[in-house]
Amino acid sequence: MPNISHRIMKSTKLSLCFNALLFHITVAYACDPAEEGRPYLLKHSIAKVPWGVTMVTWTKDDILVADCPVATASCTTNAMTWLVAEVIKTDDNITFFLNISSVSRLSRNNSKGIWKLKSHTSSPRAEEFYNCNLQVYAKIKETKCIKNLSKDGLTVSCYGKQVYPEAMMSVIRAP
Repeated sequence: MPNISHRIMKSTKLSLCFNALLFHITVAYACDPAEEGRPYLLKHSIAKVPWGVTMVTWTKDDILVADCPVATASCTTNAMTWLVAEVIKTDDNITFFLNISSVSRLSRNNSKGIWKLKSHTSSPRAEEFYNCNLQVYAKIKETKCIKNLSKDGLTVSCYGKQVYPEAMMSVIRAP
């Protein structure tokens, strides 16, 4: 039979391990969905840059897309012409912007995914300021509905092009 101090030590180790795992989990928050073909703005403001932060970066699905040295408040978007990154400092706060000129889900400019804003210090570990799981949608185009009246009732079938994600139709009966 194990003694009580052994059980407490095991429990403490498990608790510390569990807490360490929780500390490293990142949650991606949902942003407003983005309409395909339209511009979209990611934006985050903070009261002040934490001590020691020298660089802020934007990533998409953990791939660097823009870096912004804090000292100069200017950004480079790594030859991605469809993105514009900007930093605006005021007396009250600093705001980081990333403008996607035309949202896409199919091309090499795919905008769907997890976008993160990270701060970097002289240490190798980056801290996240902001993240967002950006979802893309496309409005239906060229709709066409066909109605069929039979002894079983009325059937209405509608079709359209370029809708994403898959659309559902509801028929509402007016009084």
